[in-house]
Amino acid sequence: CSTIEASFKNRYGKPDGQLQPSEASYVHQNWFAGNHPAQIRSKQVLPDRKEHFVQTISAAHHLTGHPLIIKNAWNCFRIENLASLFPNAFFIWIRRDLKRSAISDLATRYKLRADPTVWNSATPANYEALQREPYWVQVVENQYEFNLAVSDGLTSFAAGRYYDLWYEDLCKDPEAELEKMQEQLAVRTQRDVRLDVYDSQTTLDQSDKEKIESYISKHSERLGSHLYTG
Repeated sequence: CSTIEASFKNRYGKPDGQLQPSEASYVHQNWFAGNHPAQIRSKQVLPDRKEHFVQTISAAHHLTGHPLIIKNAWNCFRIENLASLFPNAFFIWIRRDLKRSAISDLATRYKLRADPTVWNSATPANYEALQREPYWVQVVENQYEFNLAVSDGLTSFAAGRYYDLWYEDLCKDPEAELEKMQEQLAVRTQRDVRLDVYDSQTTLDQSDKEKIESYISKHSERLGSHLYTG
């Protein structure tokens, strides 16, 4: 059969073409329902879909002979369940600077929702309370809750089974970062990797960026450890 060329390019989380890598949100919704708040109502596979979920992942692995990589923001809240269902699974946390993540989140709201107050993607347990806050506070706190959920989930339920790296470091030197990750995964990673980096900061008004920066600065004691300093 012909080989499918994967570009790994996307804009606002959307791939360019049906056969390109995707978060497969609708597929995951079939298994996890996808209700809000996601941290409470979509944190584990539905009881009647558990067997189908496990068999699907297993079949994909056996058909390809390679590990299956799944990237989906909703999985931030599913680490306990995933670690239990797949005891051989290894988690990779590609963390990003909190400010840039919030800016990207807000840019996506403008692009896909046409309204900065309309939520995008997964929702933390406190999202109803966050909806009463200004939209620039919402995106910062949403990314903060993502980070907390991933950190707590990995240390509590996947100890010794995860690797974390900064997205900014990966963009600076993908070869070096993949080399480090290879040592942890004990698998062979692809060489000659080139990342097409897209900076969503350019798509926002300066006033929105300043609001996000100001809020983070005022709460630097709590949020500072989630900013990239490399």
